[in-house]
Order: sequence, then C-alpha cells, then structure tokens
Amino acid sequence: MQYRQKDVDRITGEDQHRLCCTAAARFLESVGITEHPIFSFISDGPHVVLASAWAKDETVHIFERHLLSFDISTAIGAWHYATVLARIAIMAQN
Repeated sequence: MQYRQKDVDRITGEDQHRLCCTAAARFLESVGITEHPIFSFISDGPHVVLASAWAKDETVHIFERHLLSFDISTAIGAWHYATVLARIAIMAQN
C-alpha cells in the first residue's frame, strides 16, 4: 500500500497506482507466474475502488474502469468491502 499525499493531484496518484500494479505484474511474470490477478485499491477519502492487474503474453492488463465503489465510512459499505476481500483471500488459497 502506498499513501498519496494531499498535495498530489488525483491523476498523479492514479498514474503511480498503475506503475505499482505494472511492476507487481512484471515481477510475477519474471518468476513464471502469469494470468494471476494482482488486486489493489484506489481510495479517495472514504471511497474505495478495487482494481486488478495481470500479465499475459508479455502484456500487462490493468482493470480499473467501471468498477464498483465502496463507501467504507458506513457500516454496510465497510462490510461489503471486507466481504470482497475475504472472497479474494479464499480464491487465492485455491
């Protein structure tokens, strides 16, 4: 997780997010792990969006558009976000 400071604009933060996801996918690709999703989140205050990236055929695919946003300032929003994270953890164990 990387913290984006308040004096950095939103676009710069999104670009940094893409660079980190690409680096993680390329690292996994270098050790022979491809087509395995790397999950990350982008937050803007209490609003969190879950994104993913993976490497396939020497190309990194980043899925970050038209995603569901979670409002973790509410109990139900935090519950939904935690449920998604739990499902990802269970999926990773299989």
